[in-house]
Amino acid sequence: MRILYLTEYFQTPAEGGLMRTWEISKFLTDHGHSVSVVVAAPHHMTGEAAPEVGRRLWHRSMVEGITVTKVWAPSRFRNTYWNRLRYYTIGPLLALAASMGQRADVVLASSPPFFLAPGAYLFSRIKRVPFVLEVRDAWLEFAIARGMVPRPLAAALTALQRWVFRRADRIVAVTPGILELVIDSLPERSRDKAMLVMNGYEEDVFRGVDPELAQRLREQWRLGGRFVVIYAGTLGMARDCLTFVRAAEELRDLKDVLFAFVGAGERRAEMVDYVESHELDNCLFVPMQPRRDMPAWFALSSVALNSIRKGEALESSLSNKIFDYLGSGVPVVFSGEGDTKEFLIRSGGGLVVAPEDAVGMAAAIRTLHDDPELRVQMGARGQAFVISNYSRSKLVAPMERMLSELSRHGPSDPVEVTT
Repeated sequence: MRILYLTEYFQTPAEGGLMRTWEISKFLTDHGHSVSVVVAAPHHMTGEAAPEVGRRLWHRSMVEGITVTKVWAPSRFRNTYWNRLRYYTIGPLLALAASMGQRADVVLASSPPFFLAPGAYLFSRIKRVPFVLEVRDAWLEFAIARGMVPRPLAAALTALQRWVFRRADRIVAVTPGILELVIDSLPERSRDKAMLVMNGYEEDVFRGVDPELAQRLREQWRLGGRFVVIYAGTLGMARDCLTFVRAAEELRDLKDVLFAFVGAGERRAEMVDYVESHELDNCLFVPMQPRRDMPAWFALSSVALNSIRKGEALESSLSNKIFDYLGSGVPVVFSGEGDTKEFLIRSGGGLVVAPEDAVGMAAAIRTLHDDPELRVQMGARGQAFVISNYSRSKLVAPMERMLSELSRHGPSDPVEVTT
């Protein structure tokens, strides 16, 4: 089976960033399928441009059996809404152009970027092959909730999203909340075409910890004897990053506690300004690290963090970092509602506080700091839960079967839609 995978990001374990595309592509390749990934060249967290692309429109290479085509897109897309719009239109257009000469039995496209999905659907019909839409984020709902989209345009984009959902041959949702959003947009007769394929624990990346690397990190960042509270990932618009540093301010009396923020994003500068203006000495900002180094970072950490604000349509999000934290045996403190809250409660591996509650987050961290036995128990429960139920290979296997079935039967007849 030949799969053309159009998406926003593709990072390997040697890089930092999101790994879903890599894990799915590697699983399919290892099971005998041909996978061609077409992706925007700038790194989704830092905006750093891929040097191999340069000023060319795209560059194609082989990465462990996967054909990877990186297309040019604006690299500075996180600092203004205008730059984001340019990124989310130019990237998809070039991705479709770079795909024209490639053969495929199935077209698989991710959303976001929002404008990639409609083009990928039309492209699949030109190729006369099935179209599978992977919905990774409620990006449109978030943008509307934040007032980033004018009301008339919001209505048009919502109608376009509904049109794409109904036209897709199959839809893969990444979280239960996103699955519910998709199903609510579909007519009852076609709701069974949506399936849940969650992010999971990446056993190949987190199989073991390099003790020498852990020691080097401990010495390099002066972590010896510290109670490390870690956040690892994008410091972006979707995260309530100021709650982290406000919680750090609440805990400045605990001299052994150190907050380590590992990653990059547009809200990093805001966090740094807060830390400097409040003269906090318990916060450490670490540049984005290679994915393969993260097990060592988690081995040095006692508690992990995540958060979302209220009222921004992010309750359906369940980021991959939750699986990383729990799979590494690190208990989680989460500020927010929705899928992440429910997941942590089921896992027994974390404490949940109200959205935007820095005092509550600090109190939860203090509880785990003062009760090592509770901390170990929660870490063990969360790790067992994730490893038993959410290994990435187990989660991707049903997706492989679905793609194989689609490739044999071809695309569905177009569904008539009323918008």
